[in-house]
Amino acid sequence: MSDPFRSELEAAHARIEKLERDHKARVEELERENARLRSRLVDVAPSRSKTGKTFLGIAMMSLAVSIFVGMLLARTMSPPQRLTLAPPQTIELADVPTDNAPANPGDFDIEAVTRAFSGIRLDDCAPTNEHKITGHATITISPTGMVNSVHVDAPYAGTALAACIEQRYRSARVPPFSEPSRIVGKRFTIQ
Repeated sequence: MSDPFRSELEAAHARIEKLERDHKARVEELERENARLRSRLVDVAPSRSKTGKTFLGIAMMSLAVSIFVGMLLARTMSPPQRLTLAPPQTIELADVPTDNAPANPGDFDIEAVTRAFSGIRLDDCAPTNEHKITGHATITISPTGMVNSVHVDAPYAGTALAACIEQRYRSARVPPFSEPSRIVGKRFTIQ
């Protein structure tokens, strides 16, 4: 009668040896594949001349030199010019048209603008429980006479009251003018 443990032990050793042989064969196969891929990579890489410069390196160097020379020539040929833009002047509108309106160059009719905005009713914009409300709005008017934008200043900016006032002022129309857009300021009082 043979020892069952001995035959199982021999079988386990045989399996281990087979696994080691299979592992060694797989490692050798992967090393061959790795060597093959490395040789392909070397074949694809650009060849270098005796000086160590590649065609791409020479092209990049030429590009850098030409850009540098161009920048030098551009600086010496024309000095940098500084352009300063003045912010647009805001004209404050009176509550009612007056004869002593601020000086106004061009064909922008301040009195017509004052009349247009003074005639806009804002009473129903205020909540019913509010008493007297005073504030200020900045209005941009395009040369066509239409209102481009309206911004109610703090403390009412961003509120429902401001949205109502902005909507009302946006509906105003003034006589067209030939200048660029104009910015006007308008104080309002709601009682």
